[in-house]
Amino acid sequence: MRLIHRLASVIFIVLSCSSCTMERQKTEAALDEIDTLLETDPSHALEAADQIRTEELATRRERARYALLYSAALDKNRIDICSDSIIHPAIAYYIRKGSDRERSMTYYYTGRICENAHDSEKAMHWMTMAEKSVERRTYLHALIISCKGRLYHSSCYHMAAAENFRMAAEIFRETGHDDKYVSNKLREATCLLMAGKSEDAERIADGMMVLQMKSKQLNYPALLNIYDITRPECTLVLLERYMEEAESPDKVDWLTVSRIYLSNRMPEKAMQALQRCTDTGAAYHYRLAQANEMSGKYKEAVESYKIYIGQSGLIGDGIIDQDTRFVEERVRHTDIYEKVRMRNIILWLSIAAAAITLALAVFIILAIRRQLEFREQEKEILKIQLDGLITEREELSRLHMADEEVRQIIAERLAIIDGFVMSEALQDNIFEKRATGALKRIIADREKFISQTRLIFSQSHPEFISRLESAGLTEREIEHCCLYAIGMNGKMVMSFTNLKRHYHIGSDIRRKLGLTEHDTNLSIYIRRLLQKDEQ
Repeated sequence: MRLIHRLASVIFIVLSCSSCTMERQKTEAALDEIDTLLETDPSHALEAADQIRTEELATRRERARYALLYSAALDKNRIDICSDSIIHPAIAYYIRKGSDRERSMTYYYTGRICENAHDSEKAMHWMTMAEKSVERRTYLHALIISCKGRLYHSSCYHMAAAENFRMAAEIFRETGHDDKYVSNKLREATCLLMAGKSEDAERIADGMMVLQMKSKQLNYPALLNIYDITRPECTLVLLERYMEEAESPDKVDWLTVSRIYLSNRMPEKAMQALQRCTDTGAAYHYRLAQANEMSGKYKEAVESYKIYIGQSGLIGDGIIDQDTRFVEERVRHTDIYEKVRMRNIILWLSIAAAAITLALAVFIILAIRRQLEFREQEKEILKIQLDGLITEREELSRLHMADEEVRQIIAERLAIIDGFVMSEALQDNIFEKRATGALKRIIADREKFISQTRLIFSQSHPEFISRLESAGLTEREIEHCCLYAIGMNGKMVMSFTNLKRHYHIGSDIRRKLGLTEHDTNLSIYIRRLLQKDEQ
């Protein structure tokens, strides 16, 4: 009987394992299908992803892959999500265990989520991470660069945006994505136009007009917007062609159509185009106000301006009420139309001046706040420098074998410490002011201070410097480590060195020292390393 029970147990285990293996193979096949459909048929990819039951995903790898593919399917179907809750399993798994492709895809779609949430700073961080790990000159590489272009454009860095769109367009053309090549070239032209390079923008637009592509219909609005500024006499002809070639009225960008008609003083046709708009946001009400004003419907224009200003949050209701009274007066007394029109222009100029004044006030307040923060940070840095110098005073004093340059540096810093000691002992602020001034003069030349600090460490802690050099750190990276060693944290080092590449330098140091993103803080690790060499 025991033999029969054991045999039954073995058979049950074998059948269970076989069943689990089949289920996993089935799940992997479903995920492979979604991955394939993402490029060829995104809508079916999303349908396939919705059919998978997440509770049946047994391993962390399966859950991570599903989260990444589902996030990609949502993005490709233009379903914008602003929370990382869906992609979080992929972030938790792939950043440590994924391949370069899986890691770069995770970074990219996380950045897209941040872009949807209008958090440009975080979005640019993730896109930078994605670009570091992605395979060069691939479709994904082009998507990342194009997204960086959009982020630069939204921050009004038009030339940086144009350069990113140009590079993305080249890679899209190399990988056979002609539609995205055209759209990114037109984005480049738009950025160049906003940067004042209208001739370059027009040249790119002319080149795109020559191309006969299936996606050309989608790019007409961008062409219209460019030609409306560079070649306004051609826009009506191009507009008629645009509407003739449209697959259906639903595919037409009626807001752009209305803008072109308004530019050509055709308010009736602009109004007809606006009646077809489905998006009734701030831009819609602004065009509607222009059309009404151009048609002489001033009351309707005022109402539309009210809605536009309310949605865009430009000014308060009090100023709107004043504007309403002026325009209503113009409607009731047409005989003094010109006089009131001038009053209205003056009012809008006053509003613009008030807005500019408010913006300047905010800018000044922010500048003062940043200056105060900088001073507090400078005080903190000075205190850390002093504490570090006092801690090493006795040790530095014993370095009789140091060369002449190091002895002079040490003597200068010890004299500063003596000034603070005298101030504390005699309670005399004169000594403190002199010492503080001397310390500030040393730190003022930051490059020299950093170089001198490294020179002192090479004499006082040669084992520490040797350990960093053996890890392959460059001279600049070793200098950063010395700043960490004297007590600065990452934020202080970035502020003190004033280097835009500080983040990349920190990442390179961590990599060479064998630290991952989830290991200890770099400044803490460096100080522990220094203490270890002192023992």
